[in-house]
Amino acid sequence: MLATATIALILLLQFSVFSQAYVEFDPPPLLLLKTVDAAKLRAIIAIKPFDESYKSLISDADDVLGDHPNPREAIIYEGRVSNHPDRLNSVKHLRDMTKINMLTWAYCISENSIYSTKAIEFVEAWAKKYKASGNNVNDNKMRSCMLAYYLLAEEMPESQKLTVGRWIKTIGDAQKKKWKDLGGNRAAKRLKLIYFAAYLGNDQRTLDWVQAKIQYVWNTTLFKDGQTHDFKKRDALHYHMSSIKEFLEIAHVGRLIGRDHYNQKADNGVPLPRQ
Repeated sequence: MLATATIALILLLQFSVFSQAYVEFDPPPLLLLKTVDAAKLRAIIAIKPFDESYKSLISDADDVLGDHPNPREAIIYEGRVSNHPDRLNSVKHLRDMTKINMLTWAYCISENSIYSTKAIEFVEAWAKKYKASGNNVNDNKMRSCMLAYYLLAEEMPESQKLTVGRWIKTIGDAQKKKWKDLGGNRAAKRLKLIYFAAYLGNDQRTLDWVQAKIQYVWNTTLFKDGQTHDFKKRDALHYHMSSIKEFLEIAHVGRLIGRDHYNQKADNGVPLPRQ
């Protein structure tokens, strides 16, 4: 049974923040539910405080129904300072990802096709324009499109499903091409994209390849003293938390195929940290 705390987290983290003035962009959390779990969200929208969360989500989704996609061929973000003109411009385009996320969840909870149709419009526009770079930070910004494909594929006409599916494969392929056996949040981010793209494309060979790499990244990133590769290397809590978040998202993908990465341990016996 899906825990109430988990349901609350899903609802509360999906809201729009794109109306604020900011120069950073972190994609919304990749929260992957099985179909049966998504259905459970509909049972609690009349219960406080989830009713207000749901109303807020729907209100924000309604606000973007008249918007048009603003895709870009390349995201220039990683390695640029926050006020770099190319990064600032990329952030403006990336606000589409927040809209896609809102519209996707609004449909999943309300089952109103007005939201799925709009979300698919945005995703298809990005699939036709954005070129996978193999940069694990920049391509990671596309994960809202991947989430939408996972949750909305059955709502897509066959031509759209084919277009988006092929595009997602290019993201996974570009990430795998640049794979190096390294630890830390960047390796986990790359592995997550490969894993999710392989799952969405039913690529069993790559899914098998990922399993050994997951153990490698666990081994090189988690230490017995509670630190991670990034915390030791950078002495920065932000990157430490990024490692944990990426591991959790890898575990979300694994859950879809029956793999329990939540309880998978590094060879030194350290499990995935959790609250």
